Amino acid sequence: MNQTKLNNDDMFLKIFRNIILRKEIFNQMKLLNKHEHYHFKSLKELKENKFKEYISNISFYNGFNDDNFNEETILICDNNYCYNDIIIKFINFGNSFNQLFHLTNFSCILIIEFGDSFNQKLSNKDMLPKSLTSLTLGNKFNQELIPFKSLPIGLKYLKLGNSFNQGIEIGSLPNELEILILGDSFKSIINPKSIPSKLKELEFGLQWNHSLYYQELYSLIYLEKLKFKCFNQPIYDEKLKKSFLPPNLKELRFILNFNKTISNGLPKSLRVLELGQHFSKQIYCNVLPYSLESLDLGKSYYFSIGENVLPNSLLSIKFSPCSLQDVVFTKNIKSISIGYYFKSLHSVGPYVESLEIDKIIPGIPNTIRNLKFSSNFNNLNDSITIIPSSIKSLDTGITFNQPLKHGLLSNSITSLTFGDSFNQPIEKGSISTSNVKHLKFGTSFLYPLDGNYLPCKLETLTLSKKYPKNYLKNISKSIKIFFI
Repeated sequence: MNQTKLNNDDMFLKIFRNIILRKEIFNQMKLLNKHEHYHFKSLKELKENKFKEYISNISFYNGFNDDNFNEETILICDNNYCYNDIIIKFINFGNSFNQLFHLTNFSCILIIEFGDSFNQKLSNKDMLPKSLTSLTLGNKFNQELIPFKSLPIGLKYLKLGNSFNQGIEIGSLPNELEILILGDSFKSIINPKSIPSKLKELEFGLQWNHSLYYQELYSLIYLEKLKFKCFNQPIYDEKLKKSFLPPNLKELRFILNFNKTISNGLPKSLRVLELGQHFSKQIYCNVLPYSLESLDLGKSYYFSIGENVLPNSLLSIKFSPCSLQDVVFTKNIKSISIGYYFKSLHSVGPYVESLEIDKIIPGIPNTIRNLKFSSNFNNLNDSITIIPSSIKSLDTGITFNQPLKHGLLSNSITSLTFGDSFNQPIEKGSISTSNVKHLKFGTSFLYPLDGNYLPCKLETLTLSKKYPKNYLKNISKSIKIFFI
């Protein structure tokens, strides 16, 4: 086998050294990179696209609702071009599509996403390709999942939209499923035996609020992530001395209503805990597992946190706006997010490197290297003098949307991130004299950028996918530009 591999490698090098073949290889690679993802309004556009043999990701604009979507209309061949199904990996149908379809013969499609109009019954195995590993069904889908028929056996990711409220029976979900996201209307009791044993992530929506006593989630030994939106039921049985949660859980998130005691109920393996907006039960010593690395106390927790309440394993903690000052931090905490009513940071030790705040607080420790403003902040220009010169990374947060004053940034800042609300022109002198090396803009930013107005030491520039590329002028070739 090793000799065969050597012979194959040698053959490849001989071919690659051929100048003509090498040019052709590079040319084909460029075509693949340039044309791999296309948006279409209709199947006719797809048929007439002369680069369709290179397209692997197909997305249809909102408005697409052709009623003849099947293998025959996709695998189009003519004298010059042939669209090979081996290339197709991803299809997004947009928000208007609501037709029956047959794609079972596509051998390599991995991902299919339906938008918010689709509501067709997945009645047989001829509809979805056997190769499918990820399926998203939009917010109008509310059809029965027929056991052993509707979904491909190799499916690993399934997201059901906010209208879905059908019973999930044994065989409805493939045995290989690893991620299941249930929408906000789903409120059915789940037969424990219908949940695939290999499931790793499970998310419930707004309507699901059933006792865990009958759900037997503790039997899901491979489940690592569990998320509830409006769940408010006990997680521990005092009489049986038994937790209802999976034993190997690593992430547990309560978003809204949860306000039950967590004493004795948390798995020892837990690393991430989010307690949600309404949690207001006091946490005592030895309640939080020693494995915990990230803790979000939600919006309503106002108790003091004494010695030995926080485990030494904790690296990150987020306080609610109601949090008080009496907090004993552990020495391993690297990141802190504090609420609006914090008045000082005197108890924060020299080990904390990252800080997220709602407002400027006097006395930010000089040990802080990364500073981020929360959603309530929109006053950077008047507060910048309080920010210590030790800050290297500054994130203005999702709300900030003010013009930058000239010379606003200190020389210590090398990374600058503007959030998704920021949409102000970058004027000459506002950041050009700074030492920023990494600059990132959010999804709302749509002003032209002139390289002469950007930091002279800039190395990377990150923009949203919708940012017009023709808005970039005089950008140095040494700057790496990313569209995400």
